[in-house]
Amino acid sequence: MSLRTLSVRTPAVLRAAACAVLAAKTLAYGRQSETWRDIPVFVLPSTSRRAGAFWDERPWQALGEFVRALRDQRLRTMPVS
Repeated sequence: MSLRTLSVRTPAVLRAAACAVLAAKTLAYGRQSETWRDIPVFVLPSTSRRAGAFWDERPWQALGEFVRALRDQRLRTMPVS
């Protein structure tokens, strides 16, 4: 399944996939300044033990904060029945 077939609000992808999606040669971890179809993109380090030398929890935390803010915004705008 590709990103094109999904209805996503925030793609969170590992670096190699992000490079393909954004047509970039290199990307830093975290939220990207460039969007994909006007959707924010987060590039995250792998959670694999084999990639432990590159581990950084900060991009994952930033993604979590962003998703929480989206969820909170959606809950505030939901109609009350």
